[in-house]
Amino acid sequence: MKTKYFLLAGVLLITAAVPALAQQNTIRFGVTNIQPHSSAGDFSGNGPAAFTPPGSSLYVRDKATAFFSYSPK
Repeated sequence: MKTKYFLLAGVLLITAAVPALAQQNTIRFGVTNIQPHSSAGDFSGNGPAAFTPPGSSLYVRDKATAFFSYSPK
């Protein structure tokens, strides 16, 4: 329960400080969705079979993630 209050106090403290920082800096936060739509077929190689097992492929899925950025002027 104490952790919840400390977290709330920290958020309020940061929120109170944002107008002072906003005059000289840029602070951004939000959520972004990354959609690479990437894939690779079966891997092959000239090395030993232990490094390139048969049927290995790659597919990169879409992902949503939170971001925070700070840019000084």
